[in-house]
Amino acid sequence: MHDINCVISAYGHDGVTRAINLATATNELFRKTIIVINEDDATFESHQSQSLYYEIRRPNLGMNIGAWLTGIKNCDERYPVVCLQDECELVNLRAPAHYCNLLNKDGIGMVGESLNTKWDREWEAMGLSPLNYIIRFPDNKKISRVDFYLNCMQSWGIKTGITASHLRTLACGFSSNVASRLPSLTLSNNKDECIAAEIGISQFVSNNLGLQVIQSDDLPFQYFRHPEWHPNGLSKLHSVTVY
Repeated sequence: MHDINCVISAYGHDGVTRAINLATATNELFRKTIIVINEDDATFESHQSQSLYYEIRRPNLGMNIGAWLTGIKNCDERYPVVCLQDECELVNLRAPAHYCNLLNKDGIGMVGESLNTKWDREWEAMGLSPLNYIIRFPDNKKISRVDFYLNCMQSWGIKTGITASHLRTLACGFSSNVASRLPSLTLSNNKDECIAAEIGISQFVSNNLGLQVIQSDDLPFQYFRHPEWHPNGLSKLHSVTVY
């Protein structure tokens, strides 16, 4: 067991099954494991201790980020925390120890498996990128992705740096100091709002707290992998998604 917590987000029957399997497989590696289940029909947050993990069920708001922020509040504040999507798979038994070692170093606030290199460009350049498509809302309002994300972060009190660099929120960890200072984001289930939160968490650690946001290894997915993503971290498998 290592002095690091684990929060696993889950959605739907298959997601809960995967989360329980992941918690069972890694139980002896983490000090405490919390599974946070997003439910479409939940109207309030409920808590229950299970034999191998602590379970939280909550309304389905904020997708993975919402679940992680809820779980982090219930972790032991003395230790760092690793946050995982239920699809994640442990590929190196040294993962908890490695994350713990990195996150206990001075100056490091956030560690993850995959930096989004496509967004590691100045915001102005991102505004001219093909990735900056127009978001259309049900009320016929429309706005570019970059402007929407910047507006979201401004409303959350998150400072934005020169670039839009961030870690993909598939598997990532926070130091104990950062975990206790993460902002409480009011989130719905809007996909682009959740992407804004994904970018925003990295930006908050970098710019509000002045700490490093790093990949766990020179190569992506060396400690945890995600079956939807290519091992090189550049794109999803079998997908034309540009993000």
